[in-house]
Amino acid sequence: MEMYNIVMRLFKKKAIDRDELFALRWKRPDVISVLIEKDENGGYFAKITNFNGDNVVTQAQTGRELVEMVNEAMYDYLDIPQQYREYLGYFMPPIDVRDEFGAEIPAKYLHKTMRLVGA
Repeated sequence: MEMYNIVMRLFKKKAIDRDELFALRWKRPDVISVLIEKDENGGYFAKITNFNGDNVVTQAQTGRELVEMVNEAMYDYLDIPQQYREYLGYFMPPIDVRDEFGAEIPAKYLHKTMRLVGA
């Protein structure tokens, strides 16, 4: 029975505090700006430029993975607990760009700051 309780605690979702969620919404920007570069291994490096010169950076092998990693880096930087992230939404490239980010990010998006909007 003790093992069952341990397993249930591991998989149980943490409760959402409505007041804390409301407060966390104020920490999250409406739009994030991301500078994307190709790295030496063929993957991508991204820097979120919203945060007053702080180095909020991440890397990934594919465009889709990079978008996920940018969101994770932003929420980690803002110190937003995991259980609130899905309620706050995630940032995505504009709809006309998303399909192009499938596996490889086209060169026209590299070395430029791109704005990601909340989804």
